[in-house]
Amino acid sequence: MSSSGHTDAGSLKEVRVCRRDDTPVVALADDLSGAAEVAALLRQSTRLLLHPADLGVSVTAGQAVVVDLDSRYLDDGAAADAVRAALA
Repeated sequence: MSSSGHTDAGSLKEVRVCRRDDTPVVALADDLSGAAEVAALLRQSTRLLLHPADLGVSVTAGQAVVVDLDSRYLDDGAAADAVRAALA
């Protein structure tokens, strides 16, 4: 892990997940750089959303959605609320 708290690219390992191509993938990130890292690692068509309210947009089958919750510097309760709101 780097001094910024992010995982260094050299220490990442590929994890293969068995899933159907049309299974939706939604990932929540606490900041934009994390969202971009996840989107790149998914290696599939990915829509990167900057606002959780945009989760209602339609996506095509097999497309992943990564949401920047912008919650990195929120207190624990507010960050948990942001996650709950995104999943509601």
